[in-house]
Amino acid sequence: MSFASTALPALDLRSLAVLRASVGLFLLIDALSRLAGAGLLYADIGLLPRRHLLDLLEPAQWSLYLINGSVPFASLLLLLQALAAAFLMFGRHTRGAALLSWLLLVSAAARNPLAVTPAEAYLLALLSWGLLLPWGRRWSLDGPAPVDAPEAEPVHRSVAAAILGLHVLALPLLYALRAWLQPGAGATTTALVLAIAVAILLLAALPGLRGWPRRVALVLYMAGALAVAAWGDYGALPWLAAAASLVLLEPGSWQLLNRRTERRQWRLYVETPAGPVERRLQYLQEMLALRAIPVLAADSSARVLRLIQGGHHLVLIDHDDRAHLDVQALQLLLQMSPLTWPLRPLRAGAWAARRLDAWLPQGGATVTSTPVPVEPVRSRWLAAILIVIGAASLAAQASTLRDPGSEPAGALVAVLAPLALQHRWLDAGRTPDGDSRWLAVVGEQADGRLIDAPSLRRDPEGSAPNYGPHQIALAPGLRGRLYAQRLADSRQTGPRLALAQRLCRRHADQLVRLRVVQVLSPSAQPQSAVAEQRVLLRHECIATNRDAGLP
Repeated sequence: MSFASTALPALDLRSLAVLRASVGLFLLIDALSRLAGAGLLYADIGLLPRRHLLDLLEPAQWSLYLINGSVPFASLLLLLQALAAAFLMFGRHTRGAALLSWLLLVSAAARNPLAVTPAEAYLLALLSWGLLLPWGRRWSLDGPAPVDAPEAEPVHRSVAAAILGLHVLALPLLYALRAWLQPGAGATTTALVLAIAVAILLLAALPGLRGWPRRVALVLYMAGALAVAAWGDYGALPWLAAAASLVLLEPGSWQLLNRRTERRQWRLYVETPAGPVERRLQYLQEMLALRAIPVLAADSSARVLRLIQGGHHLVLIDHDDRAHLDVQALQLLLQMSPLTWPLRPLRAGAWAARRLDAWLPQGGATVTSTPVPVEPVRSRWLAAILIVIGAASLAAQASTLRDPGSEPAGALVAVLAPLALQHRWLDAGRTPDGDSRWLAVVGEQADGRLIDAPSLRRDPEGSAPNYGPHQIALAPGLRGRLYAQRLADSRQTGPRLALAQRLCRRHADQLVRLRVVQVLSPSAQPQSAVAEQRVLLRHECIATNRDAGLP
């Protein structure tokens, strides 16, 4: 029994290619952003040494970062992830690049689960299901389908495609439900905007809706997602959600890109049919969305043959029957592409055309890379496993709607932990009622004076302990704020101990002992009118310094 029947929703191959490029771009930016903090996040000298990590890992979790705890090794893995992301973005060795990107992202999430951002959690979901889809069949350097033999229906139907579509739909829906279930300051406006975005996206996903209504709905959804990014502290997640929504574009939307060239009836001639020049031009057509322009042999036109014999290797005949040669022809192709219009103000067309002309061979070996077709899932058991994992992934996200600080059920974590799909997408931005819990790290000096330990780096004299609402700056940006929020969870004993030992080592000449205090605001405990303080950890710095060989 085939599970790729017409009953399943179809995803356009070009939409999948856009998703692949978007995921690759976000992965590349994410890997480079973490590279500067490789030692802080993933090495034994950082926030979470491996000896404190083992108690946090589920039995089925794994990580390549556990092989070695040095900073160079962590940096090497991040550089490898950036390289794999670049290959994935351009569609070169797509399957291998996607698999390597997934392995490294899962490894990073398992190495320091407190440092996983919502965008990375969503990337893990998109990458996990994208691995099972043919997102390298279009706009890919691996080898597009031949121009003279296009697919009868450039779409893909499978269980994995349906699950990916559900994950794209689920994100705005979960955000709207969270805002509705947790009203507070600014929650009404946020809920209204997100509810409209959800309605638009659900409307766009209806099977019977095609053409301009669906395109307008997707554009409005993307505008709503980007508006949330403008006034909310959500990191890269809204941008990623807007890019992922393009996977719902149907074939009719992409056909519009070729109408301009179809009306013009332009023709492109090369010297040798089925030669290296023609093959690379097919790559160029694929990447520029110019498949409507036919590539013909020079001997099919006496006029073109004379031009080729005169020393030219590329001839473009326009709708007025004018001939454009070599670099000029390539420059016109770049101008005609609907994908390069944002770059036109840069006026780099001539330079890009010269680079492309140098890339086109005058002879030599033909590029032989061809895509390997991806078969739809035809096994009942495999389809059932995918459905269980997809349902568990969505259920884990929905289970934390009322309490963003809660963890998914143990059974869901057991299923999802090997794939690192248990991380929450909803850990973005501040909760509607503000930060209801935070940490204060109080240091004690030899004379008994109490100081704020995290601020010693910028204030060597030491200031009074800070019990007010604040977040410890452990890492830059949203990642550091989320890390501090997660440390306030009473279950994170190992990471708090690692933080205390790190502060003791860095300020061995000033600190005798440390206390890690959890402060609960009145909104988190309605029966109390004042903030409550709970000591989560008491640590003697003398023992830490002795183990580290410090005086």
